[in-house]
Amino acid sequence: MNTGEILKTETKNYEGIEFILVPHSPQKSEEGTERLEIRFKPHYWFNNDQHNANDFTPYQAIDTIQRFINLFNIHHLDHFKVVNLEYGLNFILEGYSKELISFPIYHIKNEFNRDKENYYSKKAYSVNKKGKANDKYLLLKFYSKGFQYPEYCHEDTLRFEVKTKRSKRINPLGIFHLGDLLNIEPYYKMKADIIANARMVLIIDPEPSLKNLNNREANKLKEYSNSSFWFNTLNQKRPSAFYEKKKTYLSYLDKSGNNLNKKLIESIEDKLNTLFDENRMISAPLTKNENRIVSPMLKGEIIPVSHSRICPITGLSLEHEKEGAKYALTTTFKQLRKNNPERFAEVCSLLLSRTNGNRPKHNPTIISHLTKQVRNGITNSNQSRQIGYNKKKPPNNQLGIFPSEESSD
Repeated sequence: MNTGEILKTETKNYEGIEFILVPHSPQKSEEGTERLEIRFKPHYWFNNDQHNANDFTPYQAIDTIQRFINLFNIHHLDHFKVVNLEYGLNFILEGYSKELISFPIYHIKNEFNRDKENYYSKKAYSVNKKGKANDKYLLLKFYSKGFQYPEYCHEDTLRFEVKTKRSKRINPLGIFHLGDLLNIEPYYKMKADIIANARMVLIIDPEPSLKNLNNREANKLKEYSNSSFWFNTLNQKRPSAFYEKKKTYLSYLDKSGNNLNKKLIESIEDKLNTLFDENRMISAPLTKNENRIVSPMLKGEIIPVSHSRICPITGLSLEHEKEGAKYALTTTFKQLRKNNPERFAEVCSLLLSRTNGNRPKHNPTIISHLTKQVRNGITNSNQSRQIGYNKKKPPNNQLGIFPSEESSD
């Protein structure tokens, strides 16, 4: 019932995570009169809320979400419904940079429009008969990540994203509540969805190659390489005209040997396959003036100290170590030797390469020798104090950041 009362919302921010307390009209007796909305960007949080310009694997996403759950002592994960989801990837299409953003013109039959909030960015979404945007069901975004965050990634880095605020698109991915994001299966469905949407993008190459084409085909390809042609095609009474012309256009590009549409799909697929490789080295968060150490697993590259459950020396997951462990210890190496002998051999090769096969008398086994080398990596790095989430005291529970009316500021 409308009483004329002005309802207020309250927002708190913790390390980039927004907690919004909004009025709620209970539908069931056990429901309260307030609802908590959490706006959480795992990739940004992984990078200390600074950027999402580096790679972020599904396994890192799961680890980050688990850390979020532990941090705020969240229970009953099925009570936290997922109603807004955004997933994508950063990649490089060789030979192209930010200028590529101007080439896509349609996703399915939805036009790509310039994103007025960002430079070198385009969005595609459907509109209703009245011309109103229907971007809540599906919004596709394609933009230059290298232009947005040049200090954190290669200048040619591009990003392709899928975003939805509708459960009818989220639920088929196997995602209903927060707990579902701890399973790997939904991420494979997100991967397939990204590829499927990339295949439905139409890119117009303004300067197509005319090699291997006869005069008629070359003239047709020139005609098809114009956005006005596709606008007119969409306005034909025959609905199938667009897809027929698109098929012909892509066949001409294939014959010419330079199909930019195919290159985009292949680049996205290749990068996704890399991100889903369980044996892939980590992509550590990059922040300015952060403590750094030398990682022998990354062949001498320096990486920042990660606050995820990843050993910064070896790049190995610390899932088998006790809570609070920061580096790979005996348990990690034993599990690795048992479950992944090839990876274990690679770790041995890298960590023990400078020992000339000599094993200290105090470290008679190869496992103890490996843990010794990890300790040496820590000591030699001369790292100073550890910074990060563990230095901060989070609220006791997910609602604790909202003071009661009786409490004082």
